[in-house]
Amino acid sequence: MEARTGREKQVYDSNNVRQVAGCVPINPQTGQILLISRTKRENQWILPKGGWESDETKEEAAMRETYEEAGLRGRITGFLGTWDQYKKMRKNVVVTDGRPAAVFWLYEMEVDELLEKWPEDTKRTRKWFPYDEAIAALDTMPFMQEAIRRSSISAARQQQLQAPATSEKPVTIAEPAPRTPEKPSQGGKRLSKTPNMPSRLWFRNLISCGLFA
Repeated sequence: MEARTGREKQVYDSNNVRQVAGCVPINPQTGQILLISRTKRENQWILPKGGWESDETKEEAAMRETYEEAGLRGRITGFLGTWDQYKKMRKNVVVTDGRPAAVFWLYEMEVDELLEKWPEDTKRTRKWFPYDEAIAALDTMPFMQEAIRRSSISAARQQQLQAPATSEKPVTIAEPAPRTPEKPSQGGKRLSKTPNMPSRLWFRNLISCGLFA
């Protein structure tokens, strides 16, 4: 795959709106998303994207731009949608003629390789983000946030959050109940205790009383 410069082959629609293709690069094993930023704007994170050219498909353009800007190789695993982007004329004021500055075609890419050198490595930095942090980092790009929410990383995360806890509850071992002393029934008679005397003496007393011949 070769890097390209210039806009001679740039695709525009019938309204002369520039067509842009890009990717949500994911690592399904870690559940992370890769974002890029310009070296001069280190904390302004975006998804890799760029102009779709007339001699390639939108998917090819998305993969090429992701290679050029982020140094990634991988495969497209899904189409996430299209979004209109309106340029700001000045802070908090957008173009009002109803025509977007560009239309974005965004795809999910499963990353296979991270290159050490790539065409724009002196202009851009890249970083892996967990899902929630990627959403937060794109707070100025709502349509890119929406693309991530449509990705398989988002679906897997929602399943994880909604799944019941799998950890077993600790088993509580019940202590044995204390034994209650047996009581004589209310209708019975209490047995008298035998006088505490030696058995031979007691037997002699019985003989002397004539109880035994």
